[in-house]
Amino acid sequence: TRDDDCDSDAATTREAPTFVASVAVSPGHDTSKTLSRWPYNEILTQGVKNTFVFQNEALLRSHDNDAVETLLEASSLQEFADAGVTFAGYDDAASYYRDTNPMNVVGDLTTPKLILNAVDDPCCIINNLY
Repeated sequence: TRDDDCDSDAATTREAPTFVASVAVSPGHDTSKTLSRWPYNEILTQGVKNTFVFQNEALLRSHDNDAVETLLEASSLQEFADAGVTFAGYDDAASYYRDTNPMNVVGDLTTPKLILNAVDDPCCIINNLY
């Protein structure tokens, strides 16, 4: 039977695959300082307010009314991201970026990585990559 052919212990002790290379297109960036570089910052900031705050305002206010006020006062995407960390379970932006910023762990990568990124990318600052 199928059960006789399946070793359940082997399935739970399987090792993670080893990668010999990887590719990143428009890779992770230093999220603590790049969002204010967008050339369309004002338009995009209003767009995220319309999409994420106004459409979910009652729910967000029930969690943290003060944070919603700060989100609505944000004049840039970076201010918006900083103000919204409470909704990700953080008390402050510094803690959030410490735990979630991909640039904090990029030095730990051991697999060779080809990174494709435009020099003038408005979000991912090229200096983050080397």
